[in-house]
Amino acid sequence: MKRKIQIIAVALTALLLSSCNASKDVVYVQELGNCQYVKMAEPTMLTMRPGDRLSVMVYCDNAVIASAFNLSSATAGMGSGGGGGTKEGECYTVDTEGNIKLPTLGKVQVKGKTREEISKLIEDMLVEQKLLRNPVVTVEVKDMFITVMGEVSEPQRVPFTKDKVTLTEVISECGDLDLNGDRVIKVMRPEEDNKMVCYTVDLRSARNLYSSPVYYLRPGDVIYVQPNQYKANQTRVNANNLRTPSFWISIGTLITTVLVLVNK
Repeated sequence: MKRKIQIIAVALTALLLSSCNASKDVVYVQELGNCQYVKMAEPTMLTMRPGDRLSVMVYCDNAVIASAFNLSSATAGMGSGGGGGTKEGECYTVDTEGNIKLPTLGKVQVKGKTREEISKLIEDMLVEQKLLRNPVVTVEVKDMFITVMGEVSEPQRVPFTKDKVTLTEVISECGDLDLNGDRVIKVMRPEEDNKMVCYTVDLRSARNLYSSPVYYLRPGDVIYVQPNQYKANQTRVNANNLRTPSFWISIGTLITTVLVLVNK
């Protein structure tokens, strides 16, 4: 009898310890300690693709001359036709060949280029064609988003407003994952030829997170946080009751009591 009670006590202790280990399913970057480091993925800068929408503004000492090159001052027909990117709401849309069409300058190839590269290209074209001296060109992206779905505090479309946006930044923007969110998340990335590639990222592992090819996000990426097993079990009657330490502690206590009474 004494041996049976000891076995039951050990089992109950193991259940209690297993409940303490539950935090390992929630905490991020668990293997990192003080002053430790991991190798990160190479940063990827935002580059333009067909369908992207850009705002291009030209500045120089003479605002009147500079205004002739800006879309807000251009005529309604400028920037549309001829195969170049069209203007929509004071923005240029990159056409299927990767071009936008600017007032006076005409077609400018922007596919695969960063905002900084496009700015420098347009500045050089203005100088080379002797249209402006010492121009300053700014390029901003419009209507670019990352979609976040599932078990986060605030599912939403997060605007893509910088050249580099990280996975941790977007998760923070959504108020972090819920406690019932699985820490192994999915990132779906659209590729050319109508393909969608799915990546899994384990937020509990610093090495897996920071070296992931989707740590630096792109416009159009979709982040999905699926429910953990506990949340998924809520769709089944009493499914979670069988998994909780309190349930098994109650069962163990009942068995112990019965054994004690039987062997008196």
